[in-house]
Amino acid sequence: MHFSSMFKRTVLAALLGFGAASLAAGVRMQTVEAVGSGATRTEAINAALTEAVSKVNGLSISAKDQSAIAAASETRAEDDVSHTKSATLEAASREVQTATAGYVRQYQILSISTDPKTQTVEAKLSVDVNTFDGGKATNRMRIAVLPFKIEGAQKVTPEQQKQFLLNANQAAVSYLTSTRHFAVLDRDFAGERMNELRSLLSPDVRPEERARLGNTLATDYILTGRVLEFEAQSRLEKVPYTGETVKATTGQVSVQWRLIEAATGQIAVAGTLTLPIRNEKAVTANGAGIGRDIAAQITETIYPIAAVGYENGQILIAQGGETMRAGDMYTLVRQGAIRKDPYTGEQMGRSETPVGDVRITRVTPKMAYGQVLNCRVDLKGMAPREYLLRRAEGGAGTSAAPGSSAPAQPAW
Repeated sequence: MHFSSMFKRTVLAALLGFGAASLAAGVRMQTVEAVGSGATRTEAINAALTEAVSKVNGLSISAKDQSAIAAASETRAEDDVSHTKSATLEAASREVQTATAGYVRQYQILSISTDPKTQTVEAKLSVDVNTFDGGKATNRMRIAVLPFKIEGAQKVTPEQQKQFLLNANQAAVSYLTSTRHFAVLDRDFAGERMNELRSLLSPDVRPEERARLGNTLATDYILTGRVLEFEAQSRLEKVPYTGETVKATTGQVSVQWRLIEAATGQIAVAGTLTLPIRNEKAVTANGAGIGRDIAAQITETIYPIAAVGYENGQILIAQGGETMRAGDMYTLVRQGAIRKDPYTGEQMGRSETPVGDVRITRVTPKMAYGQVLNCRVDLKGMAPREYLLRRAEGGAGTSAAPGSSAPAQPAW
């Protein structure tokens, strides 16, 4: 029996150690030791529980609980002092238990001692505390994509305007998410998410699930913009030779966009995109192209597309999903020394030397593969981020306008 118990613990520890790095977001248990003191044994235990929760989940829960415990220790100038104090202590105990519900899974008393001089009781506990682990993705740079605005009277229908904005927003969100470099925060379905969180307060929900509350992330950057020009004209044209009459639509759409540092309001990256409208479908479909182009410009300013390996004429690229497309062409560049602005002393970036071309051949959700063409250097044994991929003119399907960068420091 003893061997079986030890074996199970060993296997469990091994599995936890092996898989910890790959665990997704969720409620975890953390065991901590905590010490609390009070006028009574119950007060000391409550204080220790509060301390344990504070160690794992911060001090926000501690302030409320400590005030309740302090209330239990107040001296009453009434006849029935013991009764009053007992009732207050019981109420405080219930408040602590309620506040820590979902946080404290279980605890073990390691020791209880009383100071003979002050009669203060001290409790030392081992406490299993529930905490929500957001996963490694929460450590990434955070971006919230806010709806773009259309200003002024535009020469397209309100329905076309709405669909264009929806396409632009979704394309930007999809691209930034697919890079796996950013934590993209939702701003479209906040109401639905809050309703789901409120359901955790239902009495039939397991207490430990409530550790999911209070974990909303704040954003580092806000992506937004406005449509300045949006026009499309349709007319009937006769097709030569066939004599068929068709509807022809032409026009253009122009969008100003900016990436704003949420804490300071400083603009990190900005630009303007203009796309022609060559058919009726493009009136709304151009929204997806613009959203993708904006997201690509932001990504390649902060996190340039990096090559991470080379085998048999194929280069491995640290980006995939919707950010790469088979057939796209890129210029392969080798990074040199960091260059600084002669006026401000700030880093401008590394010097880059083109060494060949890359055609994307295969894309997976997290990576992509490319065939190296016309390469003038030996790529074997490349160092991390030694080589980058830059968009070839007209080859990658997007043409983001140049922007300006400030606090969004590129990961050179």
